[in-house]
Amino acid sequence: MEREKNRDLIWTLLEIADNLPYLKHLSITSADSASDHGGRIGNPSIGHLYRVNTEISKSVTTFGPVDPTTASKVISTPARDYIARSDQDAGPGLWYRSSMSQGSQLEL
Repeated sequence: MEREKNRDLIWTLLEIADNLPYLKHLSITSADSASDHGGRIGNPSIGHLYRVNTEISKSVTTFGPVDPTTASKVISTPARDYIARSDQDAGPGLWYRSSMSQGSQLEL
């Protein structure tokens, strides 16, 4: 995910999902890094998953604005679920935000 170069795989996935009118729920999950395959579970694996999950959440919340006709989708990540809602800080339109009424207390 190279946000500074506008090359974000998650954004591409969300753009595709926006063009699928019958899709109501999209789950985006992380995987172990290639170097961790076959290795033992431990701090390197946990650190990798945390970093990837953080980047997934950042990508989902910076994607937008969301097309209002596709605003009924739920986007699930390892950290939380997101729905389209307005966010004055992000700008006009709808943006994917935590589905929890007051947001999540989990900081990523």
